[in-house]
Amino acid sequence: MLGSLGNKILSVILIVIFVSVVTVTIYESNVSVSTSLSTSQFPIKANLSYTAEISGATMIQYNFTPLETVNSLYIFDYSNVTNGTVSVNATAFNATQYPGNYMKIDVVNGTQVTLDLYVSEAAFHNMHYFNNSLSSMTIVKIIMFTASGNYAYAGFAIAKI
Repeated sequence: MLGSLGNKILSVILIVIFVSVVTVTIYESNVSVSTSLSTSQFPIKANLSYTAEISGATMIQYNFTPLETVNSLYIFDYSNVTNGTVSVNATAFNATQYPGNYMKIDVVNGTQVTLDLYVSEAAFHNMHYFNNSLSSMTIVKIIMFTASGNYAYAGFAIAKI
């Protein structure tokens, strides 16, 4: 049997695999990108469909509202950018911590949470310019889970202009 930490790690791995499969499906089916609502296990109200247009390294703010009070909400951003053999995470929660990271916060039911996501110069350089095709956009997946294992997910797109 896996311990509590093992279950949490396994949950994150399974969510990342699920999100990756969904991302491939979006790219291949050419459907429009929209913000996901979470599962009923940890309900959130995420931003409306959102595409951030950027022209350089920057900070993007993304909002969601939890519909439940949670102590110790773990939030991960997953946004792989691959250009040739170089692969980096497009966003980070801390401008000095790159690539990849997570944050742990307490949230209150009905109180909007603003995530500051930084796009580094290296990440911006490796993104493809937007050219009216979905595959030229970078999809940022926001994955959240509680200490008890409940989870939610949301996301948005970045268009390099």
